Amino acid sequence: MGCFIFDCRKSTLNIYMENTTQITVADLDALRAIVDLAAQRGAFRGAELTQVGVVFDKLSTFLEAVIAQAKINAEEQNEITDATDSTPSSDSNQGG
Repeated sequence: MGCFIFDCRKSTLNIYMENTTQITVADLDALRAIVDLAAQRGAFRGAELTQVGVVFDKLSTFLEAVIAQAKINAEEQNEITDATDSTPSSDSNQGG
């Protein structure tokens, strides 16, 4: 029985892609640091620096927006948690 070669490759490829295509904010931040370090060490030619700089600026702007939004979300979550913790329970309002 088995499977056709194409079908086996497709399912192996799908499994590989599912496990490797997730890019996190930390990955993007590491990439930004790598590009910055490579530029400092002269890894790019002068004519390439404009393109590298444009992509670097886009990546930096994106990361700053994501980090700012994450901080806002965390603050809002803390406010919700604080409000929930300070709400008196209904059992304490009832007399024995």
